[in-house]
Amino acid sequence: MSNTVLGQAQYDEAAHVVWVASQSDVVGAGTVLGLSGLIPTEKGFIQVNGYSTSSTFQNYVQTFRRIVASVSPAPDLAYKPNWVDSSRILSGIKWEQVGAKAIGGAIIGGLIALFAGLGRKKKQ
Repeated sequence: MSNTVLGQAQYDEAAHVVWVASQSDVVGAGTVLGLSGLIPTEKGFIQVNGYSTSSTFQNYVQTFRRIVASVSPAPDLAYKPNWVDSSRILSGIKWEQVGAKAIGGAIIGGLIALFAGLGRKKKQ
């Protein structure tokens, strides 16, 4: 896997999801596009990833979005806004950029694990 590029993180305020697109060149598969949805929780976030080759990505992108939209944390885990969310001190921070950097490693790690597993299956 090489030439991995992460898109700009975008927060969907209505759905409470941070969306991040990605693209990588994968040996034996070609260009692979990804869409990650991050759902904030009281303990961190739930990350759901969907990947497809560039030639089939448009066939699956709406399915990836529906899968992310179907994720519903348990009521005790669901994120509850608090005073920090509206604090003027923290409002100047570009949280999408902070989140993108933090999850970038997770996305790349997920891609590596996915394609390493696929490579092992082909050898067997």
